[in-house]
Amino acid sequence: MGSGEASGVALNSRGHVFLFQRVKPMLAEFDEHGKYLRTIGEGLFDHPHGLRIDSQDNIWTTDDGNHLVLKLSPRGQVLLVLGRKDTGAEANWLFNKPADVAFAKNGDIYVADGYGNARIVKFDRDGKFIKAWGKFGSAPGEFDLPHSVVVDKQDRVYVGDRENKRIQIFDSAGNFLKEWTGIGYPYGLFITPDQHIWMADGGFDRIIELDQNGKILGALGEPGHAPGQFAWAHFLALGPDRRLYVADVLNWRFQVFAPVRSSGKMATYIPSLRMFWDLTPSTGWASRQVSSQSSTPSPGPLDEVWAREEEYWRYVKAGDVANYLTLWNDNFRGWPCSTEHTSTKANIGDWVRKIRDDKIRFSYALSREGATSTGGAVIVYYRTPLIYEHPDGRIEGAGKTRRFTHTWIKTNGAWQIVGGMCGADPMTS
Repeated sequence: MGSGEASGVALNSRGHVFLFQRVKPMLAEFDEHGKYLRTIGEGLFDHPHGLRIDSQDNIWTTDDGNHLVLKLSPRGQVLLVLGRKDTGAEANWLFNKPADVAFAKNGDIYVADGYGNARIVKFDRDGKFIKAWGKFGSAPGEFDLPHSVVVDKQDRVYVGDRENKRIQIFDSAGNFLKEWTGIGYPYGLFITPDQHIWMADGGFDRIIELDQNGKILGALGEPGHAPGQFAWAHFLALGPDRRLYVADVLNWRFQVFAPVRSSGKMATYIPSLRMFWDLTPSTGWASRQVSSQSSTPSPGPLDEVWAREEEYWRYVKAGDVANYLTLWNDNFRGWPCSTEHTSTKANIGDWVRKIRDDKIRFSYALSREGATSTGGAVIVYYRTPLIYEHPDGRIEGAGKTRRFTHTWIKTNGAWQIVGGMCGADPMTS
């Protein structure tokens, strides 16, 4: 495999190992001895995320770049497409950056529509919509990034509610049953025949095994770059021989672990700090320069971009999450807003959701400072106050302005944000 971020791993009934990564070849099959066999689905994927193989050896992928869930035959032919390519939204036929997929005994399909939306979407075996449940939040049945999903023999649905640091359990109709907390950050879930849950804890960078009651039975790994350590343990799979396979994102590798007898001792690594996560804005020389390749944008594109900026703030004011998210390009990977807050693909809509859900009256007033153009992108600079009037009468942000930089590129005829920086945490309450 090439060198790039490792995302998903799965095994078929023959013990063949399938690896999903964010460089070419994106999806490849290896035999049980690790011999490369073939590449699958060339040209189908943009930003690979989750990978599953069902009981019929069909291959299922989730792609948080093109917003698709695909079902491929064992030979690699496309059998089912859920969602529409490059269209991220919330509808009974669309997703916004789906994260994972799971299946019930009768063939029903469950999609963790996790990054742009905050819900589980259920379809029948043919892809007919049945229902969806969940919204952004921390109450039972709400999600802060549903990142992984599995189904047990009793058709209970386990959802890795990643940023709420819990696994929520539902019946097949989406009714909340219970939650498991105190387990870390559930990035990837895998359920074994004995109905134990193996979890990739990508926040504390370890693998844990949980029994049917959510009790941690064992753990392995710790943060780092050496063999046996992880930097964003993402998804995992366990073979019938209990050999463990882990997609290790930031280390650009898939790790394999052989089963050993339990030591009966506590793990030496005690999680306390989320690693490979925090960052602060850069303030050095390069961050203060205007590119030598930059120029003043021509009036046409610049007018279009400023119009999109006004559109951006209208969506914020209205709490219109769906339209707000359409302004962000799929290549956006995050930016620092302050030492306390980092905007990422996973949380970029949270600010607008909070304005909507908390019924906040929001106001702004853009003051343009300038613009440059480089490599087809238009970069705009401006200041604006961000004023929040809460239902209880509290007012935040009065008398203050914050500086924003947005980098816009034109994709499929529409200007979208691909990067930039905001001067401070946009929502401190």
